[in-house]
Order: sequence, then structure tokens, then C-alpha cells
Amino acid sequence: MPAPVSVRRRLAPAAAAVLALAVGIAVGAGPLSDVGTGTEQLAARTGGETITDATARRALDAGDELAVAAAPGLYDDALADTGVALVVMPGADPEVVDGLRRQADAAGAVVTATWEVGDALLASGGTALVDSLGRRLLAQQPNLPVDADAPAYERLGGLLGVAVASTRPTGQEPVPATRTVAESLRTADLVDGPTEPRRRAPLVLVVLGSEPPADAELEAAGDAVASGLLSGLGERSVATVVAGSTASGAEGSLQRLRATGSAGDRGWSSVDGAERASGRVLAALALVQGVDGVAGDWGTSGADGALPRAPR
Repeated sequence: MPAPVSVRRRLAPAAAAVLALAVGIAVGAGPLSDVGTGTEQLAARTGGETITDATARRALDAGDELAVAAAPGLYDDALADTGVALVVMPGADPEVVDGLRRQADAAGAVVTATWEVGDALLASGGTALVDSLGRRLLAQQPNLPVDADAPAYERLGGLLGVAVASTRPTGQEPVPATRTVAESLRTADLVDGPTEPRRRAPLVLVVLGSEPPADAELEAAGDAVASGLLSGLGERSVATVVAGSTASGAEGSLQRLRATGSAGDRGWSSVDGAERASGRVLAALALVQGVDGVAGDWGTSGADGALPRAPR
């Protein structure tokens, strides 16, 4: 039987305090943020005490365990029966994707579908394919709420958004036009997802993939794809959250995406540290914030702090 409301209200601040402690350990506060640095540097940061990589890793693991244990009490079913669509970028770690799905479940959400973005988007000639397909679909379906004159990848994000997401908090059933868009994107190998239409979700969780090779052209192409998709998805959903790794937020693709503007101006939120369980808890909390109309950048390198606010 669920705990009485008064009990849950007393538990939420306690769970938030435990999670804040866990995030301080596992997401990166203090000397344990640099696992892999030499023990001399770690010792210098802690007043001369010797901290080995093994010690640091055990502390990080303990922080993850604390975060996962505290999360259900903090979520308090804040996303009960709320649909979430997972959009997975190329190279994303399946373990990270599964962990994000589990945290969405723990918050009460229903993952309506998982859509995997295809490598064709980053291939040579991908922009031409995206541009021609987008124009053709909008010519066939002129009533779709997508700007036909938007840049190619932003237009694609809008089309993916109408196929998988909803601006209504309760979600929406697919209609013939959205089914056509989803099937066309699948046929072109731009995304891979369910063959049967699924209910369109108000929340979208985008999982960033591995960093591109040290090649300026590939880096720019990857950033253009991710930025366009996020912009389009953000417009067609109640809230969109992108989750990336700690490294990505510090000096990788997520850092560059964040640099395009504040979360409120961009229309989507972000969390770094998703390679750890504590970071995946933050992603679920970011979805909760999105339901309340709050956008932000959270995590080790987030401009809005390490931790989103607890549900009210």
C-alpha cells in the first residue's frame, strides 16, 4: 500500500539530501571527480592523504548505490503513466540506454518506444537525403506543424517529433499523417523503431552516442545532426532532455550543444554523467522538471548545478 501523503512529504527532503550526497560523490564534486589522475594529484587535493584510483572508484560506486537507493523516494511517482520516447544517437552505450529506461520506469513513466538514429545521417550525402525527404514529406502532408523552410536537420527533428512526441501532457494517438512520417523515416534508414504505431509521448529522452573521431568535419556534422534533432523534438514535445557522458559535458559534443544558448532559450534540457547510475537518476529528475515547465543544464558541467530540484 502506498505511504500516506504526509509520510511521503517527510521522506522527500530526506531522499533529496541522500541524493545530493550521492551526486556529490558520484557525479563529480571534490577530488573524486578525476578518477584516472595520478595519486599524487589526488593526494594534493585532499591535504596530503593518499587516495588510490581503486579507492576513488569504490567511492564513486558507493555514490551510485546511494543515488539509486534514494531515487524512488524522491521521484514519488512524479511521472506516473506519463509517456517517454527514447531517441538513441549512433554509438550510444546499450547499458546506459537500459539504465535510463529503468530510472524512467522507477519514476512511474511509461517508455512508449525506442527510436535509434541511423548512421545514414552522418554518412556522406546524408544532408541531401535528409533535405529531399523532408521536403517531400511536407509537400505530401502540408498540414504537419513543421516549418518547411527550416534547416534540413531541424526539419527532420520536427518530423521525428510529430511521429513520436506530443505537446499534450497526456500524449496522443498516432494518426495517418504521423504514421506516414514514421514509416518514411524508417524506410530511408534514418531512424529505426517500432513497425507498429505507438502512442506519441509528451516527454523525449535523447541519449548521446560516442564522441566522433578527432576530425573537424565529422565533429561539425555530428553537432549539426544532434542540434537539429533536439531543436525539432523540443518544439514538438512537452519536454525534451538529452543525456551525455561526463566527458561529453566537459569538452565534447554535449558541451558544444550547451554552448548554443541557455536551456530555456534552446527549448531542451541536458544532463551529463549518464555513464554512471547517479547521472541516470539526474536524467529522470530532469524529465520531472520538464513536466513542470522547467528547463536546465545539470551535472558536473551543468550551468544550473549538479542536481535538479526535487519534485514538489
